[in-house]
Amino acid sequence: MRGKNKKIFCSSAEILSAISTTNTQNDNVLNNDRTYVILSKNCGEEKQPKNFGEGSQNLANLVNKKILKRVQDDVYGCHSERSEESQSRSQKMVSPLTPIPSPNERWVMKPAFTLAEILVTLGVIGIVVAMTLPMLARNYQFYIRQQQFKKAYAALEIAVQKTQIDMGEGVRCFWLNNSWEDGNWYDCDYFFSELAKNFKLIQICERNAFNKGCIPKDFRGGDIVYAQTQGGDDLDAAKGTYNYSCGGFSDEYIRNNNLAYVTNSGFTIIQYPVNSRKEIWSPTFLLDINAHKGPNKWGHDIFVFMLQKKNKRDSIFRLNPTDKCHALDFGGYYTKHFFEYLYGQNAEL
Repeated sequence: MRGKNKKIFCSSAEILSAISTTNTQNDNVLNNDRTYVILSKNCGEEKQPKNFGEGSQNLANLVNKKILKRVQDDVYGCHSERSEESQSRSQKMVSPLTPIPSPNERWVMKPAFTLAEILVTLGVIGIVVAMTLPMLARNYQFYIRQQQFKKAYAALEIAVQKTQIDMGEGVRCFWLNNSWEDGNWYDCDYFFSELAKNFKLIQICERNAFNKGCIPKDFRGGDIVYAQTQGGDDLDAAKGTYNYSCGGFSDEYIRNNNLAYVTNSGFTIIQYPVNSRKEIWSPTFLLDINAHKGPNKWGHDIFVFMLQKKNKRDSIFRLNPTDKCHALDFGGYYTKHFFEYLYGQNAEL
């Protein structure tokens, strides 16, 4: 800014003082001649009439543009006569990046993000969330099923041992080292009815579990699952292969013949009938670890167990995870493998 054809630079504090004095005078007048400050050689104040139209704010903008860019850098004239303390105080009061507010406005211009930068950042965050959220949900569901499996397995293992103690030795309801021998299954009907007494039962469906509601409507038999996952083009042949050895878990048997116990502990036991007359029941059974809750898929929340002795000399049989008659939905585990995954030990007796 020029005053008397001579460029003079003064301190921030002196500029602020001059502007404040002039603004106070100018704010009392509307739409009349205004005055603005010309800084003289001795940093004094000379008034010249000029119609600024916007009063003190225009004055502040003018001073900011013309003087404040260099007021902290170019130091000579009256600026050199001030003490270091005064210079430090002036620098704190006014910065070249900070517009001088009018008496009626107190604002400071600060660095900030642009709208475009904010939108780009939010977009990136949204993409990351969309990619990771499904994986986190699957991991959480898998964790829940692990806990459900452990809870159901522990409860069943205790109940199996207790039932044998209550019934006495010689209970005939077991596989002998994965093989069948005549007479070993004759007590299974009675054993499972006694086993169920160890749980608080919500519902018992005798020999017609599907129609009576103990088995969920989207439950599929082992032959259907086996054909869909292993059958290739010939589904009927795949069903026949499964049913030849494991017909008791076929879709037809589950709908019309099987017996099930729905427990208050949150799982369902589904027995395996040896024939349609339901005269003999197998020591093999299904365990739905979360009853009617989803996904109701083999190897996810539906698993196969058997009651087994390793040799005839054993006084009691054990609850054993198995892959026998175990159909497997995509992404599922055989019971034996899932047991080994959870407990880190061999599932074999």
